[in-house]
Amino acid sequence: GGAAEPLPGPDGPTVVTGGSGGDLIAARRQALVPVLAPLLLHPNEEAVIEAARAFGNFSRDAAVRSAMVRVRAVDALVILLEHPNRELVMTAVGALMNAVLDPEARAVLVRAGDDGGNGVDRLEGVVRSAWLDHVDTSSVACKTLFNLLLGGGGDGAAAVLTAEQCTALLQTLSALSDDALDAADDEEAAAAEGEGKGDEGGAGAAERVAAFRELAAVAGKVRGAVKAVVQSGNVIDADDADDDAGDAEAA
Repeated sequence: GGAAEPLPGPDGPTVVTGGSGGDLIAARRQALVPVLAPLLLHPNEEAVIEAARAFGNFSRDAAVRSAMVRVRAVDALVILLEHPNRELVMTAVGALMNAVLDPEARAVLVRAGDDGGNGVDRLEGVVRSAWLDHVDTSSVACKTLFNLLLGGGGDGAAAVLTAEQCTALLQTLSALSDDALDAADDEEAAAAEGEGKGDEGGAGAAERVAAFRELAAVAGKVRGAVKAVVQSGNVIDADDADDDAGDAEAA
């Protein structure tokens, strides 16, 4: 088959505008990148959320994604993945889902941080934290991992993972998929029982079932992406990853 297509976000795939009007909008967005980037680390959480939301919209533009890397907005978004504010985390993940379509942004996420972890580890952490309690966040984090691992539809795997990361991701995604399918089955059974008793909650149950099944499907796609990384040979030892990170910082 052909190369995998990037998974779209909640607002659908990127819309490209043409002509001078589109060029002007793109130029304005690029000019805003260095203005918005410092807000990602602002102490006011509302300001951070709005800045991350803006990057989520602007990062549909390839030139904006490159600018985000240059001003280290992508680094800031990776840091925000461990923020205690769940809405903020969701917004940061959404911005990264588009950002990782840029190869330089993907390099930022796979680069080891000061604590030895990287964006892949943090995205997996978001999935484990959100799980089935916050299905939307789990789903967007999985889609971001998919785009990161397969390079947004490019040929071959785009990311380099450690063997430990591959194992952890496969275990996490398998458990998530199983739990999501079990939850969907439980919702369907409860809805059927409720209908027999004249309960009117069927519409909400149907939405939850659909959300759980979609999450299971997305988790399955990411598992396939991890396996593609393994099959491509893009798996290294953790010590090699640390060495590569040191070389990148020295450069």
